[in-house]
Amino acid sequence: MSAVEQFPDLPEPGRRELVQLVGGRLHEYAVVAEQLVSAEVYVRGATLARIGLPAELPSAERQGIERNERQSVLISVSAEYLRRRLTELADFQVYRRREKEWMSVDCPKDLAANIIGMGDWPNFRPLTAIASAPFIRPDLTICDTPGYDAATGVYLQPAYEFPTIPSEPTREDADAARAFLLEPFGEFPYAAPEHKAVFAAHVLTATVRVTLPTSPLFFYSAPTAATGKTLLARMPSFITTGVDPALHPHTDDGEELRKVLFASLLAGDSTLVFDNVPNGMKIRSPVLCGFLTAPTFGDRRLGVSENRKLPNRVVVALTGNNITATGDAARRSLVCRLDANAESARGREFKIPNLVEHVTRLRPQLFAAALTIVRAYIVAGCPRQAHALESFENWSQLCRDPLMWLGMANAVDSQEGETDEEIDVLRAAFKALATAYGPREFTARDLADAMGPPAMGVREALASAGCSDPGDAIKVGYWLRAARDKVAADLKLRSRSGHQSIGTWRLTRMKSGGA
Repeated sequence: MSAVEQFPDLPEPGRRELVQLVGGRLHEYAVVAEQLVSAEVYVRGATLARIGLPAELPSAERQGIERNERQSVLISVSAEYLRRRLTELADFQVYRRREKEWMSVDCPKDLAANIIGMGDWPNFRPLTAIASAPFIRPDLTICDTPGYDAATGVYLQPAYEFPTIPSEPTREDADAARAFLLEPFGEFPYAAPEHKAVFAAHVLTATVRVTLPTSPLFFYSAPTAATGKTLLARMPSFITTGVDPALHPHTDDGEELRKVLFASLLAGDSTLVFDNVPNGMKIRSPVLCGFLTAPTFGDRRLGVSENRKLPNRVVVALTGNNITATGDAARRSLVCRLDANAESARGREFKIPNLVEHVTRLRPQLFAAALTIVRAYIVAGCPRQAHALESFENWSQLCRDPLMWLGMANAVDSQEGETDEEIDVLRAAFKALATAYGPREFTARDLADAMGPPAMGVREALASAGCSDPGDAIKVGYWLRAARDKVAADLKLRSRSGHQSIGTWRLTRMKSGGA
């Protein structure tokens, strides 16, 4: 697909703007050049980006993420790309005194470098996300016009023709849409109604994510392999984009995870799935927790000293056997648990033998059904169904409540029995610390270096409560800071900064009405 086919608002082939270069007018040429590429270059995270395909991504920005070759992605605009593109769009000429005529030249290097390095581009539009299907704006109207939507900063690049969404769908319309949307996925062995509601909420989340400030984490878990976890986790992306989600192997290394998440935002992924999490693993990543509740997310770009913040419009999912969200991740996660009630889930026969092919064929109608559900709920006045999930209020309104309005279970109920807030292990850790130190102050070094039976009890309790290495003062310090001001077993962990900024800690007994 050529640039003109992909972006119909670009200049026609062969029509090149004449730019005759004269010294002292760089500022004027820069404005002309920016206007020439303004239909395809956007501002994203204090830099310039364009829409392309995964093969065009620099290797340093891929971070091992596997993407469908047809997925639209965002690519950072380099001075080299800008120089080549401007040479295609404009006839740059310089006056040769010897020949006494104007001669065509390539776009000047300093012109391309000047545009890239400015840091402020009034001639370029801000880009929040790419949408491959109609979407709902924050004001609850539907955007179905291809191209750039100024109200949201979203570029709509539909991959198919979609059925018209009724402007005033009824509850009956929404109920019929719900039945149609979920029918292809009825053979999956959902462990309970709330787990089926999690999958339905995942589909609605993928449908409206481009305008949601935050989104919870979706877990797909099962007691045995071959239950269909990864296949089901892929389906929301197929319905909303027509291709597989971006995939990456699980990592629990915080720095690596931050780089993967940032690379996903750089590319503009709509969904990122961490596949095959180790069996029985507890997910407590502070980086992932912060990412889920951040409308923008920042990191340092490889090879560049600057920190950048990008709009966060990606849906994150994890798949694995008996995996659990724990600690701060517990309240940020929803769990779709599948259980075939058999020693092995292999060898089952399905009415739809090739689900990917079936869903791809029905994708426009399935997507329209999802959007009809949300639209009907909006038309009905958004009747509140349950207490909003903290930090995900907009998500609760548009992705959880419409399904409850239609009689489905509360997806947030999947947290009961499937996530672990670790209050029991925190109680045990605080009790062990109280036994060893009473009301006395202590430091992370004290805990790491202590000897004798009480110290062993403290270290075992800290390890159970999530401290990665109770014998390392730095790791113990991380754990203490994470537990600061928390209350468990009627004890509160407090800190103060002591000599040479060494963190000094103590436990205080809670009294009725306060500490």
